[in-house]
Amino acid sequence: CVAAATRHPLLRAAALRAVMTAVRLRREGDGGDDDGESERVVDIEVALRSKTQALDAAVELAALGHAGAVMRAVKEWAHRPGEGADPSLQRHFASRMLAAAAPPYAAAFVRATLSLAAEAGLASHAA
Repeated sequence: CVAAATRHPLLRAAALRAVMTAVRLRREGDGGDDDGESERVVDIEVALRSKTQALDAAVELAALGHAGAVMRAVKEWAHRPGEGADPSLQRHFASRMLAAAAPPYAAAFVRATLSLAAEAGLASHAA
């Protein structure tokens, strides 16, 4: 979906939705509420690999100029009740975003990245 979004900028929002759907895959045996948003249940290794690949795709979308929407979507996922965003996945995403970003940095990007990095155990606001 990122390849299509690269060639067709109007597909970037749809690509981000697809990426975030992959990030929300649940592991086998995870409890879940019956809120009508049934999520596909997969093996833990498959889920982790899929989520890592999806977060890499999110970084690619951010590099295409969709950084604000990507950061909002990842923050929403990380704070979604019952989602249980794994800190290792948050660290992976934050590290990839920092590696892909180049100055000058927008203030909103800096705040969002520092917040995510702190939550993932990469940094502290007091530093």
